[in-house]
Amino acid sequence: MASDAKFIILRVGAAAVGLVSAYLVYRITRYSPKRVFLSSTGTPLPQHPHRSLRLNQIHKQLLIVGDIHGCLAETKELFRAANFNPKTTTAISVGDLVNKGPASHGVVQYLRTTGAMAVRGNHDDACLQASLRIGRYEKTVPEKYQYVDHLTQKDKQWLSNIPLTIRIPQLKPPILVVHAGVVPGVPLLDQQFEDMVMMRELEQSNGRWNAVVQRSDDSILWAKVFSKGGSDAAIIPEGKESVHVFFGHDAKQGLQQESLATGLDTGCCYGKSLTGALVTINDDATWTQRLISVPAHEIYTAPRDNSVVPPVTAPPKL
Repeated sequence: MASDAKFIILRVGAAAVGLVSAYLVYRITRYSPKRVFLSSTGTPLPQHPHRSLRLNQIHKQLLIVGDIHGCLAETKELFRAANFNPKTTTAISVGDLVNKGPASHGVVQYLRTTGAMAVRGNHDDACLQASLRIGRYEKTVPEKYQYVDHLTQKDKQWLSNIPLTIRIPQLKPPILVVHAGVVPGVPLLDQQFEDMVMMRELEQSNGRWNAVVQRSDDSILWAKVFSKGGSDAAIIPEGKESVHVFFGHDAKQGLQQESLATGLDTGCCYGKSLTGALVTINDDATWTQRLISVPAHEIYTAPRDNSVVPPVTAPPKL
């Protein structure tokens, strides 16, 4: 009798787990119907994690925008400063569209409706967790994420399907856009999800580079290592030529200008500025870039460690 009861309990428990799993998949696939593959945080991976663009899919001018963090007014000002026209300019955000600023849902809607592209940042991933009630926000959604209730189904679907990287391999040199960074020497398709959305620096162990989020006495900015070139910078599958990486995520470091990498997070949400790279593509597929910026309207969020974001070497306004 006891064994029968135990069997029934096990069967009921298994059924409950099955229902929970099915419901979780349902919630996720509402916004990403062709995918059920999940990231390490439980969020749906985009249908195309590493998007490759051909030259006939983009305009002769690119506007690559640094971390926006809900700063909608400054985003619109930057687009105006760049004379943005969706018929002549392709806009790409380096991610972290949301959180910390006053208009996260407005930023998502603005970029989506203007036809802009983006890559996923760690804050965008957290937004997905909150909107889908999964991961660390499965049970409770903090008040700061109440804006997710204003996201439409189209907004959520767009946000869940922005890739982890965008590359333009036909350019000379090729361009790669990623939120946080890439580990030198690791092929693009082998890069780890957490590294691409969270890393800032590198530490070396047994002759290999490992991504780190928090700085230490032994770590070095990943962009400096990557910009040494050679095999460490040859990561895209289309060839062995070194790419130029545009990235964000590191407001404390500020504007980073290395030979093979440009960091565009200049701390707009912390009261500094929003920066973009205006890339002009020549007929022979070579390209040049010019940095533009607009000042933040105010300090929307104080830095967590109460440190002052280093002054930006301000690029000229247009």
